[in-house]
This record gives sequence, C-alpha cells and structure tokens, in this order.
Amino acid sequence: MLIVLSLSEKVNEANFAEIKAVTNKPRTRLRPVALNTVEMIKLISTKLRINSHQAMTIAEALYNKGFISYPRTETQKFGNVNIKTLLEEQQKSNIWGDFAKDLTEGIKYILNP
Repeated sequence: MLIVLSLSEKVNEANFAEIKAVTNKPRTRLRPVALNTVEMIKLISTKLRINSHQAMTIAEALYNKGFISYPRTETQKFGNVNIKTLLEEQQKSNIWGDFAKDLTEGIKYILNP
C-alpha cells in the first residue's frame, strides 16, 4: 500500500505518467462451498464477531425473508435428485403447477440449449 501511495504522489507531482506494459493474468474464482450450520457459525463469529445465538437469529430472519436457504442444515452434500422429475410431479398442483411448469421448461433449456 505504501508503494502505491508513493507512486501516486510522484504521478500527481509530475502531472504525467506513461504506462509501458500491461499484464493480464486470467483468474478463476471458484464458487463458495455451501456452509453447514457449524461452519457458518464459526465463520460469522470469527469474521464478524457475532455470537452464535445472534448469528442464528440473523440467519433465520434472512431465511424467513427468502434471502437464503434453510440455515439449520448439517450437510454440504445432497444426494442425486432428479429435479426435473420432482418439478414434473409438482405440475399437478392447481396452486403452483404453472410455476413448476415454467421451472421445468427452464431446466430443459439449460440442459438442452
């Protein structure tokens, strides 16, 4: 950081800077792994200094507002579930059947663009 400030001051004093080369390196950011409750509590207490009770209260509030999935799970692995089959079964509902149909069509598109 100190080097950046020093260089910035020199450029500001000179009112001129020349870029001689630009190096671009590809970066890959992996998706974060789903947190189980224990890992979530550890991360929140370490990074945010929030106790476990407060963390779970916040997580439940976020869940109730639809921002996150259910916070009280102890697994990061989910079995092989055929989501398409489950959605097709839900299409029978008079209440959410149309929504399930739309989701099924979206999955078909993703699998076979």
